[in-house]
Amino acid sequence: MKSVVTTMTIDAPTEKVWEVIAKGNGLEKWFSAIESCELEGLAKPGAKRICKTFQGNVLKETILVVDEDAMVFQYSIDEQDMLPTRDVIGTIHVTKLSPTETNITWLSNYNLLDESMEYAVATGLDQLYQGGIKGIEELLKNN
Repeated sequence: MKSVVTTMTIDAPTEKVWEVIAKGNGLEKWFSAIESCELEGLAKPGAKRICKTFQGNVLKETILVVDEDAMVFQYSIDEQDMLPTRDVIGTIHVTKLSPTETNITWLSNYNLLDESMEYAVATGLDQLYQGGIKGIEELLKNN
């Protein structure tokens, strides 16, 4: 199993950051790769969501963990046609550093379908996660 870990500190209150992530939908507001994201039901373990990219790719996901106390959100990508990966588990950890600073760690574990794509997949995921984290910061600055 391969993994990518992206960690960034943003200028935003932790409670607000967690609120954005924990609701499980609305990714199109902060994750630039996503055009739409629909959540079936409430953001809790077992809930399904379908995200679509601007390129027309579809990601079918299952929410695995929404831990309010630890501020951990975890999901699996059950079906996708973007990357040569399978068994993808994404985990987002939110940590308070100060009243206005929050650390976000976005971890992804996955298996590769094509080992020659290891660098490209890892680099691509890291860039996507950096963009998502910056997107949360921008969303909260503008609201």
